[in-house]
Amino acid sequence: MHVESQDQPNLVPPAKKKQPHQIAFWFAIGFVAFSFLCPYLFGTFFFEEKFMVGLNYLAWPTSWAVSHFHLGDGWHLIVMMIWGLFVTYLVFYILVKLWMTSSRHLHIALVAYIVLCFATYKSHQWYSTRLDWTSRGLNPDRPGFEPQVVVLSGEFDFWFHDSLINQSKSGHAFFEIRMRGHNYYYCRKWHGYDWRVGSWFRVEIANHGEGWSWGLASLSHTTRGTGGSWHRDNLLAQRLWDNKKFVGADPNNLAIEESKWPNRKEGFGKLVKVGRWMIPTRIHISNEGSDARNENYYIKKIEFLPTPDTNWFEHVMAKYADHNSEFRSVDLGEPGVAPRKRK
Repeated sequence: MHVESQDQPNLVPPAKKKQPHQIAFWFAIGFVAFSFLCPYLFGTFFFEEKFMVGLNYLAWPTSWAVSHFHLGDGWHLIVMMIWGLFVTYLVFYILVKLWMTSSRHLHIALVAYIVLCFATYKSHQWYSTRLDWTSRGLNPDRPGFEPQVVVLSGEFDFWFHDSLINQSKSGHAFFEIRMRGHNYYYCRKWHGYDWRVGSWFRVEIANHGEGWSWGLASLSHTTRGTGGSWHRDNLLAQRLWDNKKFVGADPNNLAIEESKWPNRKEGFGKLVKVGRWMIPTRIHISNEGSDARNENYYIKKIEFLPTPDTNWFEHVMAKYADHNSEFRSVDLGEPGVAPRKRK
């Protein structure tokens, strides 16, 4: 007798689909953990600029609770972590719930919208901080031309280890060097608008071997300044001068080591000929030891100018070295992104 075969029922239970609250919980845990680890992974500059503004808005209820109930530092940290986890969980739960219940077309539209917002943000960031690297100085090809002032500007990457707090920091910034002979030297390095959280600048100036440095960083709750005098036998790119005469880079002596700071080395690279001089477009600074440091400078603009004169260097020195100087609030035409708006 022929018996027709019947399809056997599927005895394997379907995979249990994760619920929105489970996915949101793990997203929240990962986000909070990343927020606390970010300063150690990417450095404090990155953390302060990218996260501190948002975290300040997120943490205001905890700050109120700590001040109102007079909680200690330990309880402050616990309350902040619980509150941050709750808020991030709520936000992720709403997003995950909407994502799981929406259609495929809405998924595509949402992804396209996020990409468009990111592209708009990056374009605005580039446009607002762009610099003109076009050289408009004197013609160095003129017969008998002797440079009075040489300006080198561009961008640089840095990494260094701070032995005082046992932490490494890295980042990307701009710089400009102005030199009038070997005896008048000015260098300013900066990152971001001077009034924004995470921005910073540092000035190094030396007149006849007497040096002064000053730096200011804008944190989320305050500004922090450091400065002081120093003596160094070689500043960044200063050896392009021999007293008052500009000699450029020596192709046979591209790297040197400081006599006063034996662990610090400066190396020139990718020389270009400008007029009758060889000038580096890459400079590498390295320092070994407990305060290890590596800096790579990319020179994008080389200018020969008749100004600034020696008085300008003296005025800048007084501006940063003398707290009672009349130049403290004067715009001296220093480089940077809108430096005159500095408070």
